Amino acid sequence: MLEAAEVTIKNLQSLRCEHKFKRLFEEAEQKLHLCDLDAIPLPRKKKIPKRLDQGLGFASNYCHDSAEEFYRVEFFSVIDAAVLNIKEYFTSTDLTEYQDLSSVLLTGTHKPEIITKYLELNESLNQQLDFFHNQFKESTVDDYRKIFADMVPEVRRMFPQVEALLRLLLVSPASSCTAERSFSALRRLKTWLRSSMSQQRLNHLMICHVHRDRLATLSPQAIAEEFIRAELQKTNEGPFLVDSD
Repeated sequence: MLEAAEVTIKNLQSLRCEHKFKRLFEEAEQKLHLCDLDAIPLPRKKKIPKRLDQGLGFASNYCHDSAEEFYRVEFFSVIDAAVLNIKEYFTSTDLTEYQDLSSVLLTGTHKPEIITKYLELNESLNQQLDFFHNQFKESTVDDYRKIFADMVPEVRRMFPQVEALLRLLLVSPASSCTAERSFSALRRLKTWLRSSMSQQRLNHLMICHVHRDRLATLSPQAIAEEFIRAELQKTNEGPFLVDSD
């Protein structure tokens, strides 16, 4: 995510030059001429509010000499604002710290300034990482998660600090997008027409909606059979078989 943000910033900064604006403005003028439209006008000059006009002589609005000069300033301002917002968003969050923590696992590099921030980790992590990377070399955190999931308990107990590091990476969200998606899904599910829905039904619908990809892989026939079997066990009516047809 941080690399994608950096690529976007470099692309925006490459557009911030006189040549790019000049070509864009000329293309706009050519299209206006082809469509037989009026030339690009200057925005209407707004009157200064009385509370700002104190008769000092310097409160008059600045007027650009041409539309090209006006939109040149707007063009550069938009790019500068976009670059600044991207930098503030990705540096004001914990993404950088999360990236540093994941690099410890992926590269095996011991960084004391990062390790000391977490009570779950200690100095033995350095030796365990060296031993662990001699046996396993992957490129993503999810790959290491699969390795630990398939690892026998006897081997897993040899890397308690590496496992603690992996757990920190898995439970610490890189962003709040997942939580924000749940609020968007709630808005779509609980509409004004569904205002009387019970909390239990709403929770079940939310789970089905958020995990719809996993839900699509389930067999409705198997779910129906399991539900009927559970209900019959409650009433002590014995086993019940459902025709697969």
